[in-house]
Amino acid sequence: MLFLYILISLNMTPTDFQKKQVEIEEEIFSFAKERGLANDKIEAIADGVADAEAYLSSYPRIAWVGKEPYDAVDEFGNPCDGGWSLTEGFRNTKDWSIPTWKQVIYAMYGLRNNLHYNEMDYIQNNPKMGDVMQAIAWVNLSKMPRLSTSSDKKYISDYREYWRPIVQKQLAFYKPDVIIFCNTLAEACLEDFFPEGKEPDECVYYNDSDCFICVYKNGNQLLLDAYHPGARFSEEKKEFYVNSLIDTIRKYKP
Repeated sequence: MLFLYILISLNMTPTDFQKKQVEIEEEIFSFAKERGLANDKIEAIADGVADAEAYLSSYPRIAWVGKEPYDAVDEFGNPCDGGWSLTEGFRNTKDWSIPTWKQVIYAMYGLRNNLHYNEMDYIQNNPKMGDVMQAIAWVNLSKMPRLSTSSDKKYISDYREYWRPIVQKQLAFYKPDVIIFCNTLAEACLEDFFPEGKEPDECVYYNDSDCFICVYKNGNQLLLDAYHPGARFSEEKKEFYVNSLIDTIRKYKP
């Protein structure tokens, strides 16, 4: 179980932090090859923290837990490529047009700058807002590239069969104060945190019927099981999604 893993203190320099993260990245790539998941057409995609200093100095420290990464598609429509890390993208990307990243940026930028959705610039007019992606930990439950239309059952089975120990190691190492799950907690890994099961401490509803966030308190850690940020929201729902994440974190901030 997740918290039986020995927690590594974050009382370390950014250099030491980055060295440990590189070790985990190498473990991800090696594991995929050892288990026959990678071949000459497809490799794993690593994830984690893009800027060690920014993450270590942030409060609250925040991790997002996604499903699986995406890359290219071969001539037969199968996922391919990989062999890189999302942290590279977070450091180097200037185009934040992918809906998933846009909603994450709005939520994180608003939280860090005490703003709500309608008080922020549009990301396309202010790409520097995307710098907040460097100060979070991004952890996918499966590390192999998939299609955007892949079945949810595939990422869950891959997590449980292959990637759970490495994901546990990542979350124990990053030791986030807040973990935002992209509709992945109840679906895939609730028992890792609550072996006996647990009902949410609170649900945040849109129009009193649509639950956007399930809130779980786990000691001093806050777990939010939210809609996936890449969901097709109306502008009204997008605003609610971003603001409800900001307000919930502020309310329960560890």
